[in-house]
Amino acid sequence: MLFKLALNVLAVIVVVIYSRTLDAFESLAGDPGAGLAELRAPAFVLHSVLALLVVVVATWLAIYQPRGMTAYGHRKQREQREDRIEQHRPVQIVEQRRPSDPDSTPDTDRDTTAGAASGPPGPSAG
Repeated sequence: MLFKLALNVLAVIVVVIYSRTLDAFESLAGDPGAGLAELRAPAFVLHSVLALLVVVVATWLAIYQPRGMTAYGHRKQREQREDRIEQHRPVQIVEQRRPSDPDSTPDTDRDTTAGAASGPPGPSAG
């Protein structure tokens, strides 16, 4: 993009400078006694072709898209993918237990030797 700007600024400068040359040739062409040899110089064709080339290059730079993605595109795609993964990740619920509550300890932490001798938990038989 910066190259296109520099190219167009350079082209404008050349056109402004060349317009002074055209003013001199205009006065020469208006003189009926002047020869046509100077007016048939290849400079007019050369400058016209170069101006057309500048316009074509600027247009090509505006239209051309390189294959693949830029680093910015890769970064944005990675961020979007991470956001989708984060949104679909299941939420883990962690129970908070109070240490003062004896029923809050898991069954694996209790003394299992006393429970095995007495049978399965349930209502008392007595």
